[in-house]
Amino acid sequence: MPATSIARPAHSALDATLEALDSVTRLVDAYERGEDDVAPWGRCRGPLEEARGALVMLQMDGARLLVDECMELMEALEDDDALSQRHAMDALLYALLLLPRYIDRYRDHWLETPETLLPTINALRGLRRAVLIPEYDFADLADMDTELAALAGEVGPAESPDPETLRRLRHMLQMGLLGLFRNPEAPVHFKQVHRALSRLAGACGDTVTGRWLLLAATLAGAAERDRIPASASMRLLISRLDFLVRELLLGETMATEVPPPAMVRQALLYYAARGSEAAPLLTRLAQELGLDECVTPRDRIQAERDAVSAPDSQVLDAVSRALGEEMAQVQTFIETLSRLNSVTRTERDELAEHLNRLGHTLTLLGLSGQAAAIKREHTRLQSLGDDVSGDRLRELLSHCVETLSESEDAVTHLARPEEAGTPERPARLQEASRQAIQEALSNLAQVRRSMEYFNGDRDQGDDLASTLPALDEVRGSLNMLGLERAMTLLARSRDAVAQLDDTDAGNGERLNAVADALAAIEWYMESLLEGIEDGEETLDIAEASLD
Repeated sequence: MPATSIARPAHSALDATLEALDSVTRLVDAYERGEDDVAPWGRCRGPLEEARGALVMLQMDGARLLVDECMELMEALEDDDALSQRHAMDALLYALLLLPRYIDRYRDHWLETPETLLPTINALRGLRRAVLIPEYDFADLADMDTELAALAGEVGPAESPDPETLRRLRHMLQMGLLGLFRNPEAPVHFKQVHRALSRLAGACGDTVTGRWLLLAATLAGAAERDRIPASASMRLLISRLDFLVRELLLGETMATEVPPPAMVRQALLYYAARGSEAAPLLTRLAQELGLDECVTPRDRIQAERDAVSAPDSQVLDAVSRALGEEMAQVQTFIETLSRLNSVTRTERDELAEHLNRLGHTLTLLGLSGQAAAIKREHTRLQSLGDDVSGDRLRELLSHCVETLSESEDAVTHLARPEEAGTPERPARLQEASRQAIQEALSNLAQVRRSMEYFNGDRDQGDDLASTLPALDEVRGSLNMLGLERAMTLLARSRDAVAQLDDTDAGNGERLNAVADALAAIEWYMESLLEGIEDGEETLDIAEASLD
C-alpha cells in the first residue's frame, strides 16, 4: 500500500484529535475565567476519550498517557476536596496546551519521543499523590537476556546464601536507601547501597540473582561517583531491589535462579545503557546486548522538550507585548484622571477585562504568584462603586502599574533565566573537628586497603598487623570528638581485626563482617562531614555486623 494512503487516515485521526483537545481546552478555559459557572469535567470526558482512541490507534504512547492523566485529574477535581483547585487547573491547562504542539511535532517527523512528556505527566500524577512514572518506563528492555548470561563468571561460585547474612545486608541496603530519600545529594548513602549490593551479589554467587545484583552494585558504584544521577527513578529501583531480597528471604528455598521482576530488569538495563561509559562491566554489557540502540539519547529528549514545551520565545515575546499594552492602557487612564479627575464605569470595566485576560495568560505560563496579584487588582477594580473618589481611583491605578511592572520583570526572567547559585551548606563542625574526622577517614581508608590485600583483592598493601596503630588513632579521634558509641564500635572492630588469621581470607564470613562494620563507621564519619543527622542508624549496621 502506498505511503500516502497510510498517511492520509493518520492525518485525519490527528486532525480529529486536535479538534477534540481544542474543545476540551475551551471548556476548561471558560470555567477557569469564570465565564462558565458549571464545572466542565463531565463534558470533557467524551472528547478526551475520542482523542485517546485515536492516539491508541496511532500508537502514540506518550500522548495517550498524558490524555489519561488529564482524565484522571479531572475525575479527582470532581471527587477530591483536598486537591488544590488552582494548581490543578494550572497544570491541566498547561498539559492541554502542550498536547497539540507535541502532536504537531509528531506529524512533522512521524516519530514519537514519549519521554518528552514525562515531566508533565508526572506533574499531573503528583497533584493526585499518585506514584510517579520512572524514566525507564518507556524503554523496552525487560526481555533481553533475562538470566543475564552476559555476566556469567563475573561473580564467585554459586552458593545458597545464609539467611542471617542476607537479613543483615538487607538492613544495610535499607539504611542506604533511607538516607537517599532524606538527602539524595549525599554520596555517602550510595556507598552504603553499593557495598550492600556487592555483598549480596557475592552471597548469591554466579546465579541469575547474583548476576543481576552485581549489575545493580556496579550501577550504584557509578552513582556514588556521580556518573549516574541519583534521581527519584533510581531510588525507586533500589526500593524494588530491597523487595527482591525480601522475596528471597520469604521463600521456602532461596530462588536464586529465578530472574527478577520485569520492571527491575528493565530499569537495570536502562541505567546500564545510560551509564555505559561509567564502568568497564557496563561498557561490555551495553556492547554485547546493543543497549545503546534501545534507549533514546538524552540530548534528543531535551531537544524535543525544548521544541514543544511552552512557554517558548514566541509566547514570551507575545506576553511581553501584552504587558506593554496593558501598561500603556493604565498609563492612559492615569493621564485621563490627571485632567478630568474621573474615569467612566465602561472604561474601568474595560481595564478590568484586560487585567483578567492577562492574569489568565500568566497562569498558563506558570507564574501563579504574579497571576494572583493581577487578579487581585482586577477584583479591586470590579468592586469600586460609581461614587469612588478620584484620589482613591488614582491610587488604585498607580498600584496596578507597579503590579504590571513586577509581572513584566517575571516574564523577562522566565525568558532568560539566570543560573541559580548553589547555597552554601552551613558548617556543622568546627574546623579542628573537621580535620580530625578527615584524618580518621584517611586512616580507615588505609585499613580498608590492607584488608583488601589480605583477602587477595589487591596486589599490594600493608599487613593487617600494621593497621592496628591506625585504628588506635581513629579511636582516639572519636574519643576527642565525644563520639562515644562510634568509639566503642571502632574498638570492637580493632579487636576483631587483631583476631583475623589466614583462614579468614577468601571472603570468609568473619572478614566480611569486620569489613562491613568498618565501612559503616566510615559512612558515619562521612555523614558528619556532610551534616547529615541520621548517623546513629548507620552505626546500627556496624553493631549488627559485629554481633
